Amino acid sequence: MKVLPFDEADLSEWDRLCDSSADAWLFHLSSWVTLESNFFFPGSNASFAVHDGHKIVAVQPLYVATLGLGAWSETLVHSGIHRHTGLALLDGLEPGVIKAVRSVAMRRIEILAKHVSADRIQLNIQNLAPKRTNGECSEIPFWVSGFGYFLGVGIGPGGLAPAPGLATCCADQMVELTMPEESLFSALDESCRRAVRKAQGQCLSCNEGAGDDVVRDYYALAERSAKRTGESLAPRGYYEDLWNALGPQGSCRFLFVCSAGQKIAALLLLIDKGAAHFLGGVSDPEFLPMRVNDFMHWSAIVWAKRQGLHVYRLGPVFPELPDDWPVAKVSRFKGKFGGKSVPIIQGVAFGIRKNMQTLPVSRLRLSSQSKGMQSKTGIGGGSCRTPFALGSRRKCTET
Repeated sequence: MKVLPFDEADLSEWDRLCDSSADAWLFHLSSWVTLESNFFFPGSNASFAVHDGHKIVAVQPLYVATLGLGAWSETLVHSGIHRHTGLALLDGLEPGVIKAVRSVAMRRIEILAKHVSADRIQLNIQNLAPKRTNGECSEIPFWVSGFGYFLGVGIGPGGLAPAPGLATCCADQMVELTMPEESLFSALDESCRRAVRKAQGQCLSCNEGAGDDVVRDYYALAERSAKRTGESLAPRGYYEDLWNALGPQGSCRFLFVCSAGQKIAALLLLIDKGAAHFLGGVSDPEFLPMRVNDFMHWSAIVWAKRQGLHVYRLGPVFPELPDDWPVAKVSRFKGKFGGKSVPIIQGVAFGIRKNMQTLPVSRLRLSSQSKGMQSKTGIGGGSCRTPFALGSRRKCTET
């Protein structure tokens, strides 16, 4: 087995594996990996493929980031934050080959972690991957059962709060679209049904955007929305690149809510393998009393069903957390739409494993995009270091 860094792999072959693999979803595609590394984790693309000498048998999106955690920061090796991925295998591999591929991939990840003096590794599984939506995925991932990682990640008042043994229930809200529309509406919380009826009574409409102006219109609404919320926006170039990369094949869609012909709110959806993922939503604060946000998601659910999709993913809620915590307040809205709660499978290893194998730096590099940008990712630089045993519950026995 041979590891190919992202920019050495045949990306057409990479994407063919992603299209066919039951482990993969849109976030595994090379176009998304490029977007993720360009805009969210610049210079940090450590993604790789595993090649058996004849073909690519697995792909692993992977990034390095320096994250601020209150008064301190950490260097993190991860397979996607919020936009989860995981190791995606070529379908039909024999069990012995799967075990070998997993060992090669984990060795690569842990070598990278040592090379960048990572404080933590965070791995996950994508809930919209077919193996997960079909119920064929184990609730205990191989990097827990075979490599001693902790299952789960801690969440604090403002977001990630990682610590050994601390895990918070992250309940992904997945609306199953197999029911009739009437049943889907009945599954909404009563307050949500009232809000949708109010919006409908004010003659709001929701339609798919098309053409070259969709990014401009979405971003104009995003800027108005951000003035109210204080959130930081991704640059407009991110949405333009996203639309150019995924729009032509229908994998990126914009839905706009209109009142008397004026666009007052919008949703950004990603579509792949029969599933819709809510990536972003914005609304003009002036029109919030019309309950545009409830109406917008209900309209997206109806739209997705009529497109023949089988699930609409809103994202996680955190049922264990105090109601007054900011992260709980922000996420609570997603629980109003009749979604099925599906656990998000993610886990961590802390510190630097003393028995990690070494590899010459010449063979361990991030993608060529990272050259000259190391200071932004914490590679080779100092943040808080915790050099205790990675996966400290027990040592990895696989090689």
